[in-house]
Parts: sequence; structure tokens; C-alpha cells
Amino acid sequence: AHDHSDRHLHREPIQPLPMEPMVSDPPPPVSVPPNESQQGLRSWWSRLAEWNPSLLTVVTLAIATGLRMALTPLWGSGYTFITYYPAIMFIAVANGWRHGIVATLASAALSIGLFLDLQTSPSEQPMALALFITANVIIVSLSEAVTRARLRAQAETSLAKAQEQRLREEIEARIKAEETLRASERQMQFVTNHAPVLIAQCGADGRYRFVNRQYAELVGQTPEALIGLHPRDVLGEEVYRQVAPFMREVLAGRQVKFDQQFLGAASTGRLLQVTYAPERDERGIVTGFIAAIVDITDRKQAEQARATLAAIVESSEDAIVSKDLNGIITSWNRGAERLYGYSRQEAVGKSVLLVIPEERLEEETPILAQIKRGEAIQQYETVRRRKDGTLIDIALTVSAIRNDEGRIV
Repeated sequence: AHDHSDRHLHREPIQPLPMEPMVSDPPPPVSVPPNESQQGLRSWWSRLAEWNPSLLTVVTLAIATGLRMALTPLWGSGYTFITYYPAIMFIAVANGWRHGIVATLASAALSIGLFLDLQTSPSEQPMALALFITANVIIVSLSEAVTRARLRAQAETSLAKAQEQRLREEIEARIKAEETLRASERQMQFVTNHAPVLIAQCGADGRYRFVNRQYAELVGQTPEALIGLHPRDVLGEEVYRQVAPFMREVLAGRQVKFDQQFLGAASTGRLLQVTYAPERDERGIVTGFIAAIVDITDRKQAEQARATLAAIVESSEDAIVSKDLNGIITSWNRGAERLYGYSRQEAVGKSVLLVIPEERLEEETPILAQIKRGEAIQQYETVRRRKDGTLIDIALTVSAIRNDEGRIV
């Protein structure tokens, strides 16, 4: 049986291999699917060589022999091998060196049987036959070398094209990934810039990786200028000395929360509520932390104002009572306790009708109506009832209470 590896070697490109002597078999080919342009260029003999290389060898030798026989009337026994040289070269290129050697031997046998006259030239004809065989072995060897070189060039070209395609795909994938990352960063920057929270991301070395606009404005910088800086250089030595223990704690993997008075030049006197949360990689190792900061200065000031007002109300000698729009008592100071005789626990949550005599109950409805309209009542003289049932004359002043939205409550 014929070895088809030479046919496959011709048909499909192989990986680059060193030149080997003709006595050894060629290395097994590495199959690379031909592209459409290669498929279109395949000739009839290439397809025949792929299907049945032995048949192509037989057909080619038959054509060469028939052509030589057709020329016999003109040349006689001269130029015996002239049609076999191109035929053997073609077979070696199409089917490989094995078929080339077989074709050489077959051509020699055909020439002896059909064209050579060994009796008339017993010395010259054998020498010519030996030269023919030697020349064709050389031709087959050169054809094999040319074929191997061509296949190496094809393999190297295919490999270079494949590498170029892979490189192009990698570059395109990297560009798409970078575009996606930039879009994600822009989106995150947009969201954080409109969040009511100051946000900063720091690495394990403490340096800023990301800050939103509000944080940058707090320290009087731009977000771009802060990237890569250390908080010590931004917050100042005094503030950094106060927050450094919390930074060490969060980098140890624990979330911390604390209030911090910010003394920077851009926002002197701001009270901040700071939360540090550790940031971990997929192995659970802390790689940095996220700082979420809320400015609670206004809230603390409002709380202080409410506390001051409550203290004033509580220490007042006058009876000060607050109620909602349904007439339910919501606060009751010590002055009210002394005037009416009810304790805070007894009065809060009850209707203000608790201290209004039955004959004065109709006064409460118009008072509530005026308060709902936002109208104040100044020095309204009336009568109220104490816990022990005694009636007392009072001068009543009523004002509306509004919430943060300005709505009367």
C-alpha cells in the first residue's frame, strides 16, 4: 500500500521543520484548514492526488509513455527518456518523493521494455539508463526540497496570519474592555458626584484612588488632583493624627464609624460623620478601604438649637403646652405642671379638653381653626380647670408650630 503522508504534505501546510535526508520519511503534517481562496485555486490534478495518488502516477506515466511512442517514428530509440523527465518531476511535486522514486523505476522498466535496444548498444544503453535513474533521483530530491520549502513558507504565512488575527482580536477586545471600563468609571463618577455623601477610595498604602466631587470640594481640590496623594498631605497633620488610628483599624479588616471635626482651610468648623469600610479582593485580603462621609454640621446645629429651646421651655415659669391639630397634648413643661396640677406623664397624649371647663369647650374648635390657617392668638383671656377641679383665670397666647417643610403640625 502506498503511504499517503506525502500527498497530505503537499495538500496541507505544515509547521516549519528542518531539512531531512531523502532516506527518511517526512514528518507528519500539521493540519490547517485551507481558506476559501486556497480551495478555489486547487487544480484537477491536486484533487486527483488527494483522492488517489497512485492513479495520478499511473495516468501521468501512461501519458508520457503514449507521447514517447507517438514520437518513435521520428526519433527511433533516440531521446528515450525525454517525456519521462517532466512526468516524474510532476509526480514528485504532486504525490511526494515516494511516488517519484516509484515513477522513476517504472519509467526505467517501461523504457527497457519498449524503447531501449540493449543488443545494438550493449554498453551505451545501460549507462544511459543509469544516468536517467540518477538524474531523476536528483530531480525527485530537488522537487522534495522545493515542496518542503514551499510548505514551510505556507505554514509560516498561515501562522503569521493566525498570530496577526489573534493579536488583532486581542487588541479589539482590550479596546472594548477599556471603553467599558471608562464608561463604568464615568457612570460611577456621575452617580457619586450627585450623591449626598462624600466618597473616597484609598489603597492599602492609604493613597487616594478615587474621590467624588463633594469630597474634593471639601478639601479645596479637584478630584483629579487628589488621585495618588496621601491623606496626610491633604487633611493636614492635626486631622490626620486624629483619623490615623481609624485608618489602621479599617486596614486590619474592621469597619469603623466616628465623628470628626474638620479643620481644613476650605471648610473650617464642619462636623463630619465618617464611616470606613474595608475593601477586599477575591481571596479576602484587604486591598484598601472606602470612606463614606456625611456632613452633619447643620443637623447637629439644629439638634443643639432644639435642645436649647427645650431647655428654655422646660425652665420657664409660664405654662407652655404644645398640641397637634387634633388637640392632643404633645409636650407639657414644669410651669404647666405647677399651674394645672397634672404631671407630664398624666397630660401628654391626652386631649387638651382635659383642662377646659365644660362650659368653655366651644372655644377650642375656633382656636384650632385659626391655627390651621396659620393665624396667631395673642393674650386671649379665658378660664381653665385644674386637676383638683378649681377654675383659674389665664391669659392664653397660641402660635402655630411648623416642621422643616413649613407645614403646620
